[in-house]
Parts: sequence; structure tokens; C-alpha cells
Amino acid sequence: MAQVLDYASWVRTLTTAQIYERAERYLQTRLVTAFRETFGEAIPEQLNGSHSMLIMASELDPASRRIVEYLSEGHGVAINTVFFNFFEANGQEWLTTDFLLDQEEVEERSERKVRPPWSGYYFVNAGLDEHRSWTDMKRYGFVSAGGGEFYTKRLEQLAVGDEIFVYDKGKGYIGYGTRRTRLKRRSNFPSR
Repeated sequence: MAQVLDYASWVRTLTTAQIYERAERYLQTRLVTAFRETFGEAIPEQLNGSHSMLIMASELDPASRRIVEYLSEGHGVAINTVFFNFFEANGQEWLTTDFLLDQEEVEERSERKVRPPWSGYYFVNAGLDEHRSWTDMKRYGFVSAGGGEFYTKRLEQLAVGDEIFVYDKGKGYIGYGTRRTRLKRRSNFPSR
């Protein structure tokens, strides 16, 4: 227990530059390259914004259990314990895992604690390409969503007066606006 808390308190102090330095020394390549190859996307600008602690054990003494529950449930710290059990049945060997606390609840509690209060602004990815132009959106006063019903429905949830920032991947934030009228749904594609 003390060891995982010590590691977490040390990791928290690392800057983005220090993480790059350590990772590149270990990987023997640029971290941005390794990250893109592994996860298929660009590395976040800020690293170490949050972290979690996971204790692996075959069993946990009552005092350690109380500490994990106290930190996670009482203070929203992202800490949990995973148990590994090995057994044999019908001539086969099995390895099972189980968490002390519900891992999804642990993550949700810690995200709520770290997440800043909502600003009241909405963010829209313009999804610009050869068929969707920011020039047209500015000229005619609209923002559209493509890529399917999921994205269109999100725009439909905006109320008149809601403020939005418009984002374009690769360029950053490119506009700001306020929803003025009820949305009109229009599709260039036939219904399926």
C-alpha cells in the first residue's frame, strides 16, 4: 500500500518534458512516434493530467482494504485492487481476476473530482473537408455535422441561445457562435 502511494506521489510531480525524456530514453525513439504507432492518434499536449493506482494481489489484509475504500469512495482517488486467482478444473488451468471495487465507479468518481466545472459552452467539430467548407458556414451562418445520425442528434440537442466554439482538426478553434433558431435537419444522403 505504501509503495503504490509513494509511486503515485512521485509520478504526480513529473512534468510533460520529464515524461518525454524518460520515455524516449527507454523506448529509444521519439515518444510522439511511438504513441501514434501504438494508439493511432496524436499524443495529448499535456501529459500526466491524472493517473490511477492499481494494486495487484492474491489477497488484501483488512487494513489495506479499508485504506483503498477510504481513498476511493471517500475522496475520489483513482485507486483499486485487482485480485488474481489460479486454479485447476477438469484438467485445465485457469487464471481469474476480480476487482475489490467496481472499476467503472472508481474511474467515474476520480473523473468527477478532477473534471473542472462545466463552462456552459459547447464545442463542435466542424469536420471540414472538400464537401464541407468553413467559408460557407460563416457566410450562411450555420454549423453542420456529418458522419452519421449520432453527430447530427448532438447538434439537435442545442437550445436557442446556447454558445458554441467551432473546432477544425489540425487548425484548432476557428469560430464562436450562438444558436439563434431551431435546427433544420437536412441530409445529402438517401435514408437507409
